[in-house]
Amino acid sequence: MTSLAFSAASVLQVLVGVWLFARSFPEKGTHPFRPLIVAAVMLVLLTGITGVSSMLITTLRPSLFVESPLVPSASETGFAPATLLTIFAYSCLELLVAYACVRLCFDLSTWNALACCAAGYTMQNIASSLMGLIGVLASPGASSDPVWLACVFAGTWAAVYVSCWFLVLRRMELGRVVGYASRGVLGLIFLVILAVIGFDILNRSLLTQGAPLVTQVLYRLLHLVICASLLGFEYQMLYVGRLRMQVAASERLEADRTRQLDLTRTTIAAIEARCHDIRHAVFNQLAQDAPDVDRETLKAIAHEVDVFDAEVKTGNATVDTILTEKRLICEARGVTLSCIVDGTLLEHIPDADLYGLFDTLLGAAIDDAGAIEQRSARSVALQVRRRGAMVVLHEEHSCVLGAADALWEREARTIAERYGGTLAVAREKDQVRVNLLLPAAS
Repeated sequence: MTSLAFSAASVLQVLVGVWLFARSFPEKGTHPFRPLIVAAVMLVLLTGITGVSSMLITTLRPSLFVESPLVPSASETGFAPATLLTIFAYSCLELLVAYACVRLCFDLSTWNALACCAAGYTMQNIASSLMGLIGVLASPGASSDPVWLACVFAGTWAAVYVSCWFLVLRRMELGRVVGYASRGVLGLIFLVILAVIGFDILNRSLLTQGAPLVTQVLYRLLHLVICASLLGFEYQMLYVGRLRMQVAASERLEADRTRQLDLTRTTIAAIEARCHDIRHAVFNQLAQDAPDVDRETLKAIAHEVDVFDAEVKTGNATVDTILTEKRLICEARGVTLSCIVDGTLLEHIPDADLYGLFDTLLGAAIDDAGAIEQRSARSVALQVRRRGAMVVLHEEHSCVLGAADALWEREARTIAERYGGTLAVAREKDQVRVNLLLPAAS
């Protein structure tokens, strides 16, 4: 394998590594081969730059290298400063080209693109350093055989990338941490440039200087440890970023629920005040003996006002507000809502989460029941009672046959698990039954 072919294959390793981390993001454009075309153009570009860099390196004369007790004869065989600068600039150029490829092919932020480039380049350096370690340990005859080099190159590439897939990439996707990069990724890029590229240049110089075998092996192993640590560090950084964004989203959601709860309370209070005024006016008309008053109509109005003015009383003000709101919605949609609720059992749950839980459960139930054509079949039943050390919330409602929506289940389960509870949902033809268990307050 020639030097140019080896460099082109290394560039391909970087691009493939970066693509593995970036593939979770949506692609730009509609052309199905856009990533391949961009990668091919960048590969040709970097391969050309590799040829120019090789010419520069071979024409530069070695100069004095810093003496080290670990590296004998460094003054005679070390790289020239200009050579080191050329190698360093080319390695940074690989990162830049990989970044351009990611931004051209995928729709993602600058920080996420830099995170993908740092991870992909680090993964490529693990494969490169492992291959270098095998080359150092191999006999001189084998390490100069093109077929042997090609087999080692392909084998280390496959082994490292498959291992990284199961140990890093798969965990990132299962943990849903991809896409949570922030400004902290700049520090990761700095570490990649300083540690990964720096050690790569150091390992090359040790090989060129003819350093002792033990020294080369130790530095190669240290390079592998640093690269693996950087991948683990990036995973932790993305995981922390996801947690930070989830906390911010939870805080916003809690604020929205609190605001919605306050708005609902204000609305219900206004409705109750208006109903009281209407009832008072109706009773005044009924008390008069005027012959032109339609007493039956006034009685019907009074009855309807009583229906809308009947506030649910459970012993918990937040639950009362929610159930009163949902009862009004059920009246408008022709859904029968029956409740047997002891709200005092839920006083240990904050108002925002309590509102979110009932709003999610009853909102989905009313939507399902309201979709039934037969008005008499629209029903929602809710019970909250204590059983031993647990609070049991049971809700069942009618629905259209085959209807299923898992979104409300995830939201309700998230709130339940936050307080050590569990959620179970059973669907039987045109009925949905929900059982939610929560530890009772001590």
